[in-house]
Amino acid sequence: MSKSIAWISAGVVVAVLGGGAVWMLRPSQGTPAAPPAVAAASPTVPEQTPAAAPAPREEPVNSTAVRAVDDAAQHNRYAIITFYRPKDAASDTMRAAVKAQRRRLASRADLVEVDRDDPDNEALVARFGLEQAPVPITLVVAPNGAVTAGFPSELKAEVNLAKAFVSAGLANVLKILQSGKMAVVCLQNGRTRLNNENQVLAKEITAAPQLAGITEILTMNPDDRAEADFYKQCKVTKGTRKAQLLLLVPPGRVVGVFDGNTAKETVMAKIQSACSGGSCGPGGCGQ
Repeated sequence: MSKSIAWISAGVVVAVLGGGAVWMLRPSQGTPAAPPAVAAASPTVPEQTPAAAPAPREEPVNSTAVRAVDDAAQHNRYAIITFYRPKDAASDTMRAAVKAQRRRLASRADLVEVDRDDPDNEALVARFGLEQAPVPITLVVAPNGAVTAGFPSELKAEVNLAKAFVSAGLANVLKILQSGKMAVVCLQNGRTRLNNENQVLAKEITAAPQLAGITEILTMNPDDRAEADFYKQCKVTKGTRKAQLLLLVPPGRVVGVFDGNTAKETVMAKIQSACSGGSCGPGGCGQ
């Protein structure tokens, strides 16, 4: 059975710090309509004609919340975003709980409050797929836009939001997974062997017809200590001088770790076995 990393991905927000609930987010506009899902297949429902969706609203340049979130990213800082409703007891409680952690978050994050009922914030709500989410909800967003944790309805006292800060490499992997794509991670550096073979294998995997358009290659340094916890959870071989290929699919499943000279057929068979539908393309990969 494939392993799963304990962070959120592929449109799923999970409170990774304990004491939080789970909320499903839809992928933002522009991501595949049917990403390589590995979650349980949805039950069959009668086919219906969907109502026409309203034209997407562009984010107003005068939206204070949008500017605050984007400014945090531009300065390589996290954004702790709380979506609330005015004169709402649960919202007041969550806002107070977040502000109580301001001091410990100050060096790495900006706190942003978003009035859920303000029309100017509609596009920001849509950016994170929160149209149907409960209010209040707090998201922890990395500088690259990856959501590393989410807390719908309440933020329990034992939760330390600073623990939702992740390494840069993991944030990049999460960003790929949250776009509905498979992360093809080349673990190599100047000290590893099989670097060329590893890169060729990665390109062969991404060129496979059944994976067309739903993969993204990322190169990471296997000796980067900042990524040690991530590598450990993914069962990456520690200390090897061989380049390795790490594959993850939404919502965070580790397909496997392979030496750079592994045959493409072996890797593809592993991908296929991880997806009961037989392929990880749109419409496949049910479990």
